[in-house]
Amino acid sequence: MVVFQHRSTPLPIPHGAIQEVAFLDARQVKAVHNDVTLGVETFTNADGFCPLATGDCPLGVPANVVAAVPDAADYDLPIRDRQPLEIRATVLNIGQLRTTAIGGTTPSQEYLLPNSGIIYAARNDALIDASSDLPDATAKKSESTVDYKLDPTRRPNGIMLLNGSEIWREEDYRDEEKGLILTTDLPVYLKGDFNLHDEQEFTTDLTDDWGNFYTRAKSTRNPNFACRPNDLRLPNCTTGDKWRPASILADAITALSNNFRLGFRDEGDYDLNNNLGDSESITALKKVGFFANTFATNASWYNTGATLRGYPKDLESTVTTPNAFQGSTYVNNFVTPIQRRATFNEYLMEICPKLPVSKCGPEDWYVNYDAPNSANNIRLWKPTGDTTSNVLLTNGTVPESSLNAGTTATVFAPTDPLKRYPRRVAFKRVSSTDSFNGDLVLDGSNRPTPLGIISDNVEEFPYTRTTYPQTNPNALWFKTTTSTTQKADNNNNSDPVNTKLLLANETLTATKDSHPRLLPVLQVNDPFDTPASASTADVGTNSNSNWLQVATETTFNVIMAAGDTPARPTEDNGGLHNFTRFLEHWNPAASNVKARINGSFMQLKKSAYATASFTTSLEGADNSLLYQIGINGGRGSFYLPPERQWGYDVGLLSQSPDLFAQKLVTIPPDKPDEYVREVGRDDIWVQTLLCAKTTETNTPNAIDDDQRGTCP
Repeated sequence: MVVFQHRSTPLPIPHGAIQEVAFLDARQVKAVHNDVTLGVETFTNADGFCPLATGDCPLGVPANVVAAVPDAADYDLPIRDRQPLEIRATVLNIGQLRTTAIGGTTPSQEYLLPNSGIIYAARNDALIDASSDLPDATAKKSESTVDYKLDPTRRPNGIMLLNGSEIWREEDYRDEEKGLILTTDLPVYLKGDFNLHDEQEFTTDLTDDWGNFYTRAKSTRNPNFACRPNDLRLPNCTTGDKWRPASILADAITALSNNFRLGFRDEGDYDLNNNLGDSESITALKKVGFFANTFATNASWYNTGATLRGYPKDLESTVTTPNAFQGSTYVNNFVTPIQRRATFNEYLMEICPKLPVSKCGPEDWYVNYDAPNSANNIRLWKPTGDTTSNVLLTNGTVPESSLNAGTTATVFAPTDPLKRYPRRVAFKRVSSTDSFNGDLVLDGSNRPTPLGIISDNVEEFPYTRTTYPQTNPNALWFKTTTSTTQKADNNNNSDPVNTKLLLANETLTATKDSHPRLLPVLQVNDPFDTPASASTADVGTNSNSNWLQVATETTFNVIMAAGDTPARPTEDNGGLHNFTRFLEHWNPAASNVKARINGSFMQLKKSAYATASFTTSLEGADNSLLYQIGINGGRGSFYLPPERQWGYDVGLLSQSPDLFAQKLVTIPPDKPDEYVREVGRDDIWVQTLLCAKTTETNTPNAIDDDQRGTCP
């Protein structure tokens, strides 16, 4: 299918028929291997790095980057540091393509979805998984698909089919018009109902539970099933069926329900995460108090009212069908770690007006920011050369409402320009004119002093203080401890209010370049806990609270020919029932939501782009790597399974074979040299078999007496 080409008159491509989208595929997690030095595995795609110095590398290719493939394929990266890859996809709106005619009617009317049905789709920005360190390019490509090592710089960008409930071009029979054959080496996403039948095989409808599958009478066979009107071969086909044969050949195929919403980056603070992932950025983020993820601490993804307070909110309240709740791949995927909101102590935050976060230095933080060199700017300390900013008083006289960097309970307005910048909890720093200016203040036990809110004003809360900041029902919830070291978590199952903040087990220094890292309470570990009560409930049936997007019943009538991922003794690849991939919560209530697939499955290869594993950790791995979700014993994360109503589409049997089907039939070039004949019951060998005996006393004969014939 060639759409973009030089023409004197442009093709009539409707707006939206072909478009570009981006979303998170929660299965395609960026990295799962822990790096002993950096914490995040950073080896790089073979086509996208250069170990040489700047100037010696190709234009646009990062210099001084060396691959560092992990020694063992262990999925041991803490789930706190995992993040899904953002997928860029070319969307083909089948409904618009199939209804847009091009050219004349001779010899036959053509459409943007061509009569042949064949679409070849590709993207030049997709990158295969190149995790293998083999020097031979062919061997490297082959081994990378099965080495259980994820390349964080792979780009499994793909193709999405949308609005495909009908793929026919004209209702009447035309020999030229086939169905659809989508061929690509990339992952494919099927969004919503696809290629529906409007007739059933029998005029007696199949019950929803398939209970009458074998009892429908031959006399009720439907002459309009899987046919087209005005086909001279089928005079009894009067109204016909709008269904057509459809095949998809792809690297992987993911089925998305009618209710699946792609979402937008700002809904989950995607741009604030460390999406670069090299050693320089990892070190820079750690220095200013951040992990690989920022845990969506700015985004307004949560309910602030009494109903489901602190849980994901409906992001498009005006949409009521097919499901009232509308989520986002950037929030409701149960892989992106999101810091819980709850009734918790409220702390002051400071903001850095730079992006990405790795560009923020120790002198870039404000508790109130207006503009560069503004007299309205307020800091915790004044760097050399800053002649306009003010220094914050932390003696309880400054109201937090006067500081636009906000607190851990701030709810940013959607249009607030500060929402897009990184924020962190503020700690006391030296404010002087000497060489100690800006240094982190530490007590005799090497503990910092967080700044909290009490009576709506800013005060210091050293670890020796016996009172705590005020609580707020929408505050960020942090892990706490009663240990005197503040780096030992002795409240693993409960992180209550009015308890000391738990610090990451790292050495702090009294310097400008040191900032404490607080440990967040994350939804992937504690989806239903509160500071007042611990919970061991999983995300699962009747317990979702919208941490995953909820699927609605969806039907896909298509032949799926694609790749899968490898299995090994310590890792399940999901089996045949997960050959078609899913991303949503398909069983939110007592009965699972149905995913109907009629067609056939063909496993062609191992996926080269969509190589992320089905399991998120290996059998026997540490419990800290388990997700609090009811699938695969916690060694899963991105979906809960549907009720799978799958079967072969018998409509395919009555169709003239398209070009893909023809490839599946091989006619031998020579005449057959093997012959088979039917042997009668009077054959001596057959008679001997019929007279066989058993060793059982009660049933001495091997078959029923009326079938034995005459036996000695």
